[in-house]
Amino acid sequence: MKFITILLLLTTTGFLVSAQSSKEYSGYVKYEGASAEGTVTVVSTGFGKNRVVSSEDALKQAFNTLLFQGIAGSQYELPMVGPEKKKDPAIRDLLEKEYRSFVIENNLQQEDKKTRTINCEALKRYLENKGVVRKFGI
Repeated sequence: MKFITILLLLTTTGFLVSAQSSKEYSGYVKYEGASAEGTVTVVSTGFGKNRVVSSEDALKQAFNTLLFQGIAGSQYELPMVGPEKKKDPAIRDLLEKEYRSFVIENNLQQEDKKTRTINCEALKRYLENKGVVRKFGI
């Protein structure tokens, strides 16, 4: 009986730990302006054990919001791609490593809060060239 109780406790603990490890972005992204046409400047927050991890998380949060939700108050209020495209290999590559090439400016404001300017026109061309979205007018 003692063995079954311990086994049940370990199994329950395993389920709880695995449920907590799924990554859901919960930082915020706020529109700050547009320094030039085709760009968007946002303030984003991220979470992490140190400044580097937190900064990367904030940058990924900004791209996730721009791609899948849109940024309220900007000319990119509508999402660039739908949620069904999250599994697309081009989107996964973009969110894992290629997103940095579309960042024009990074400014640290606080420990976990950064202002970022993203080149949305170049991002849109990238998505068109990868076949994720159709070119406008075609």
